[in-house]
Amino acid sequence: MHPGSTEGKTEKQIKILTWNVEGLKTVMESVPGHIFSEFDIYTLTETFITDTSKINIRGLYNIHVPARQGERGRPMGGISCLLKNHMAPFKVVRKEENVLVVKTQTCLIIVAYFQPECSATDIIENLAQALHMAAIQDRIILSGDFNCPIDKQTRKTREVVAFLQEEGLKLVNSKNMPTYICHNGGSAIDLVFIRGFSERGQRQLWNREEAIIRKHLPIATGMQTEEIDRTCKSMPSI
Repeated sequence: MHPGSTEGKTEKQIKILTWNVEGLKTVMESVPGHIFSEFDIYTLTETFITDTSKINIRGLYNIHVPARQGERGRPMGGISCLLKNHMAPFKVVRKEENVLVVKTQTCLIIVAYFQPECSATDIIENLAQALHMAAIQDRIILSGDFNCPIDKQTRKTREVVAFLQEEGLKLVNSKNMPTYICHNGGSAIDLVFIRGFSERGQRQLWNREEAIIRKHLPIATGMQTEEIDRTCKSMPSI
């Protein structure tokens, strides 16, 4: 192969949906069914599902971290990663209350949810452990609700974003695109970071008027990578 030649390489495009669903059961009952068919990867937070054996979204691999039920009130947290069939094989390499890590042959997927009271130190420590699962050459998608509003640039946000940038990850979101809507405005707290991908655009699935059924907007992110054609080689085990 000549230097600079593209022979033997293929471009792989991936579409990911990032969403704090504020209750996955309710979402499954109220949103159009096609929303769970048009993306390759779904990273969902605040699912409020305590018994994950009772949740299965058809046509997708379902990987769940259960929510935590306190002595009273609704459950807290809950994380899900849903994958289209072509993302297999995959391996769950870390599964904790705030972070879920799934390794596929395309990339390492990290889904994270951090409560508002989590400090920058808490977030960074958890993410550092998750990123430790990645090899230097691994492509990474880090997605979820960090409760770090990039439009307000708090000290917590600055420290967390700076840490991830030092780890070679790029923030995809624009501070001008809110992902959380409330009566007095909104903020961008549901974030996507990538490494080893080129961004192909990001959009909200709903507008502000439609967001009344949920405070958090689902965010669609397109990305693309080049990878070596491995058709003549055995695929590495994961």
